[in-house]
Amino acid sequence: MKTGKRIAQWLVIGVLGFVCFTCGLANPSYSQLSYSILHNFGPGPDAGFQPYYGGPAVSGSALYGMTQGGGGKTASGVLYKINADGTGYQVLHTFINDPPTGDGTSPRGSLTLSGSTLYGCCPYGGVPYIQVGGTVFKINTDGSGYQVLYSFGGGTDNQCHPYPAPVVAGSTLYGTTSEKTGANTLGEIFALSTAGVPAGEHPQVLHEFAGKPDDGEQPYGSMTLVGSRLYGMTSTGGSYGISGGGSGYGVIFSINTDGSDYRVLHHFQGNPNDGSHPYGALTLVGSKLYGMTSQGGTANGVIFSINLDGSGYQVVFNFPGSTGGPWGSLTLVGSKLYGMTSGGGPGGASGVIFRINPDGTCFEILHGFMSAAGDGGAPKGDLAVVGSRLYGWTYGGGANDSGVFFSCQIPQSNPGIMLLD
Repeated sequence: MKTGKRIAQWLVIGVLGFVCFTCGLANPSYSQLSYSILHNFGPGPDAGFQPYYGGPAVSGSALYGMTQGGGGKTASGVLYKINADGTGYQVLHTFINDPPTGDGTSPRGSLTLSGSTLYGCCPYGGVPYIQVGGTVFKINTDGSGYQVLYSFGGGTDNQCHPYPAPVVAGSTLYGTTSEKTGANTLGEIFALSTAGVPAGEHPQVLHEFAGKPDDGEQPYGSMTLVGSRLYGMTSTGGSYGISGGGSGYGVIFSINTDGSDYRVLHHFQGNPNDGSHPYGALTLVGSKLYGMTSQGGTANGVIFSINLDGSGYQVVFNFPGSTGGPWGSLTLVGSKLYGMTSGGGPGGASGVIFRINPDGTCFEILHGFMSAAGDGGAPKGDLAVVGSRLYGWTYGGGANDSGVFFSCQIPQSNPGIMLLD
């Protein structure tokens, strides 16, 4: 397995310092990156706070996201829009789960954009109010036309708690639930129409996760569509890490969009040689899928690659002990992968923005979140790209300790700090 060379030390240049190891110095004079807080979440009765999982959806120069809390007396979350220059922050929808509304609550993921429509999920709440298993919804990018497409958890349908953004393919949405009611709490893969589900009917179930030792359970990241096949991960289940009643380290899976040919492509084995407990999605780079795990490896999670047919699994990078494990996904920009860790970093940081080559070389820290200094902290999501800048959010930190929405310049060359072996 290719894990790169050992980090000898952290070097810090202020809050916006840049750290690099095992890569060349293309521009030794470049030592800082342009990082900006575009919005501080909270406080206030109508403000959202603590965005969780996922990353911004992009439409031109506008970005869209959700918070799991805030928004009126129920504090059930908001859906918002913000321009790439930081102007125009606007709450488009407030999630309210009081009778008789029965809206979804506590959204914890991304939105999926298709045309001028955004699709998303709430893990709790539903219509009618007594159904609390979560919702799938849609809304126009101008904030009009909000509609709950389906509410989980009632009647004979015992799916519940959809977390990740659905995949849109034509007029069909594909998503996952993390649990089922009753004794089986393993989750399912489902499909439903973008027009919603008629009263009394339920989404098509493509697969029920069977859990350890042969299958995964509890998916939290979105699936990735490649051709007519869906690829994803579960946070637990699988063949490893189940001694003494453990829940397992998770799996990588694939399935056709018609529900046929479900396969487990990889069982995560945990430390020290493999990752465990992924929470993000898979990213397609050429003919390979790349992803991250929040734990395992030699310290705090790994970056891995795998072929579409399940062959060639490889750990390409082990996150050092001085960083927290990543909870999100990787974003491909040009020939490099970008992501975030949920904690750790140089100078007492609470998470970092990083980039790395797909072969695992040249791990570079672009920004360390210094929550103690009013910066964001503990990012648990992904990065989006608009022009030459990265955009994302943090769960904590900021002026109100409720998270921030930020942007960061993408460096065009290696900015010039190198950690020697």
